Amino acid sequence: MNIKKLISKTNKIKLDTFKMLNTKGGGHYGGSFSCAEILVNIYFNQLKKKDKFILSKAHAGVIFYAILAEKKKISKKLLSTYGKENSILGVHGEHDLLKNIDFSCGSLGHGLSYAAGVCYANKKNKVYTLIGDGESQEGSIWEAALFASQH
Repeated sequence: MNIKKLISKTNKIKLDTFKMLNTKGGGHYGGSFSCAEILVNIYFNQLKKKDKFILSKAHAGVIFYAILAEKKKISKKLLSTYGKENSILGVHGEHDLLKNIDFSCGSLGHGLSYAAGVCYANKKNKVYTLIGDGESQEGSIWEAALFASQH
């Protein structure tokens, strides 16, 4: 996808995210918008069918839902339920509720460890993970990084 299309796609996804957060009455705007371009590039330029993506930066779950809707992995109508009672769109993304989420992150630092394990178990496909700045201070992040670099 060329740069103009990526920019247009990113703006559309940011708008969907903004609408979801406003409807809910607030949320993690900065954490979601700060990774919009990264997620759009991964999902629309990099990720192949058998590759995996782990969102360790769980506070960006809302923009992840917008990405999944744009990729037609979940219904666009489902976005309007974000933040409402009985919605399957939780703040951090529950893997047992949505088949397009491989792992539920909420506790800081667990996503990278999980991704490193998935990579280790299946070296044929790529595994992408996005970590947040806050969790970069967690010991489990550094242990996972050391494990990944060794294996």
